[in-house]
Amino acid sequence: MVDRAVRRRPAKVYGVLVALASVLGLAKTVALAKVLGAGDLGYYGVVLVVLPFGTYLSTAGTLAALGVELPMAFGADDRDADALSARSLGLIVLGTTLVAAIYLLVVAVTSFSDPDMRIALALAAFTVALNSIFEFYLTVLRARVRLVPLASAYFVRSALAIGATVGAGALFGYRGAIISETIVLALMVAYVARILEPGLRPRLPRRPESLRLIRTGVPLSLANFALAIALFTDRSFVAVTLPGDLGQYTLAAIVTVAWFALSGFVAQAVGASALHAYGGGAGLSAVRRRVARATASVLGLGLLGLPVVVVGAAWLKDGAFSDYALGMHIVPILYAGGALSAVSIYGYVLLAARRFGLVLAATTSGLVVGLVAGGLLAVGDPTVEGYAWIFLASQAVSAVATIAAAELVHRSHRRLSAS
Repeated sequence: MVDRAVRRRPAKVYGVLVALASVLGLAKTVALAKVLGAGDLGYYGVVLVVLPFGTYLSTAGTLAALGVELPMAFGADDRDADALSARSLGLIVLGTTLVAAIYLLVVAVTSFSDPDMRIALALAAFTVALNSIFEFYLTVLRARVRLVPLASAYFVRSALAIGATVGAGALFGYRGAIISETIVLALMVAYVARILEPGLRPRLPRRPESLRLIRTGVPLSLANFALAIALFTDRSFVAVTLPGDLGQYTLAAIVTVAWFALSGFVAQAVGASALHAYGGGAGLSAVRRRVARATASVLGLGLLGLPVVVVGAAWLKDGAFSDYALGMHIVPILYAGGALSAVSIYGYVLLAARRFGLVLAATTSGLVVGLVAGGLLAVGDPTVEGYAWIFLASQAVSAVATIAAAELVHRSHRRLSAS
């Protein structure tokens, strides 16, 4: 009984710290909405759109591959796991530097009717580069199942950002907010590298190993890329067809960002732990049980919170955030869609079975719905509410496809094991 309590303690600390980090992240965006105003918040929102795409492109799929390979390697006590981590860090530093340089060149030669848009896009390059390196260190912490250090990294970042970013935004507008985010990321990379993983230093990558990681990571990275596009497709359509409402939509969409972060926190703890155990000899059924419980718990939490969101959005619309009344109107719709994104946790069954193509197919199904429906609405009579409903529909399709694929693979694996 005592041993079980000791094992559960890191998970409880992790849960508390990531919950606090999520609250601080949400509070930061709400505070920025007040100090920046709808116009500047839209420029800040550009970075939120570029960040996931840039991270996937600059790491060439290696982060996605390492998220599967490293937990299994550490779980199996592979002697080469530490060296693989160091060489992968070297690969990511080189790749991130190259992609950032190309991106800045493209931004410099592209013509923009709005000069502030060019500035926001250029500043995003530095945020993306540092975020890629920071995400690598987090991947290693997850792979080692070091839940408390992992949660501390999330919490420290959120704590630094809420003060620095909001303060800089109040003084210098969206430029100050974006630059502050970049500085916080630089501090976090230094914190993780020196305090949490002091023994991990970049080494020169090996070409065959790097190519293998990229080949493994391509379908996973494409799946993550598709997920990011699906999560931001609605905002992209709003930016193009209803640019004056982008700030309104950005504020409303913080509930989807919060859900995406919460789902990621849970997936990183439960999923990485499940893969670690799978590498150590646990069966696919054990992976399925872990991720199924986590998915059900998160969705249950979302259902309980929906009435609070509905009442809270109506209260804010008529109170402190009356300037964002249009955005507050669609918050419950986006909240429901964001909650469904938690079903991606179930996809760890497919990752453990190395059915990466099915991960991509399930994620892409929701993206196709979002792009097709969004395109039809864009050429018709676009409204922010319409885009919100499309987002909800795309997440529902992706959730159903993920669960169906995972169940089919699990049943097939069980039949093969029994024969």
